[in-house]
Amino acid sequence: MYRSSMIWLVLGATVAFLTCCSILWYLKVQRQPKSEVHTSQILDYSGSLDASTHSVKVKIYKIEKFSTGVGDTGDIFQNRIELDGAFGHTDLTWPHDATSPFAGRDAVIRDVDRDGRKEILIYDGGQHVRVVSYLDGELRFRPKSDDLDCGGYGVGPVNLRQDTTFVCGVPFPNHESDSTVFIPRLFQWTTPDGFSDASERHRDYYEQKLLPDLYRKVTEEHDGSRRNLYKVAIQKLKNELKIE
Repeated sequence: MYRSSMIWLVLGATVAFLTCCSILWYLKVQRQPKSEVHTSQILDYSGSLDASTHSVKVKIYKIEKFSTGVGDTGDIFQNRIELDGAFGHTDLTWPHDATSPFAGRDAVIRDVDRDGRKEILIYDGGQHVRVVSYLDGELRFRPKSDDLDCGGYGVGPVNLRQDTTFVCGVPFPNHESDSTVFIPRLFQWTTPDGFSDASERHRDYYEQKLLPDLYRKVTEEHDGSRRNLYKVAIQKLKNELKIE
């Protein structure tokens, strides 16, 4: 009887000790300083977005927060777009199913597909761009169609034969390979389809600009395996675009 009581006493003391330690650890974590949410305005626009005389006001904000430790694990990378127009107020933040964290630092408004309606382009650096359109009083962003995340090249856009065209460095052979080089593809954006590959429409731009740039990278590359990757990728690109 005495031995059983001692066992229960020890167990109770152990549980109380662990509970006390957990509470003290929790209080310590909660007292740690947490990072602030930083919000900055990157665009303030007043004007029309289409051929109508209706004017809208667009404000775009970058929102960032970096985690500081166990008690503050939530990073925030976001933009908030606010629009006031004839249909009232609407706003948009990036959905949770977007392809990657994104807090654009630059924004412009332009008619991307030349259909008479202006879109909102938001850039996170020079190689990642998202397009937001304004249709029927609502802001629209489609994660799989309106997001172009590239590497190795400034995304632009550039104007090619009256087409607004984006230059996107695509990894070759793929992201999973130990050694990867970026090969330029050309993309265009339209309201129905979002971004789509338009490389074949601009073979002359490859011949005049992009292929010479790739040849230069081959000669400047000191790593033999990467140099061979460039050569294979260039030949594959030329075969696809039917360039001699």
